[in-house]
Amino acid sequence: KVRTTDSRCMDLADPCSEYFVEAYLNNPLVQKAIHANTALNYPWTGCRTRTYNLRRFGDSPPSMLAHIKALVTTGI
Repeated sequence: KVRTTDSRCMDLADPCSEYFVEAYLNNPLVQKAIHANTALNYPWTGCRTRTYNLRRFGDSPPSMLAHIKALVTTGI
């Protein structure tokens, strides 16, 4: 069963944390360090429902799909 929401998102602990996460993830130095895809037509964000929807992992490298699915399935 795929969860549509995840109660572990950081913004439940701090309502402002999402702003910090988004600023961090969209920092060019951070993106370079983690080899992030910077060609997206939208900004990187923190926890979002679509992150946990396994059908949406099509933009990930194929070699990582099994690992991501395993992590999401185990609740990590």
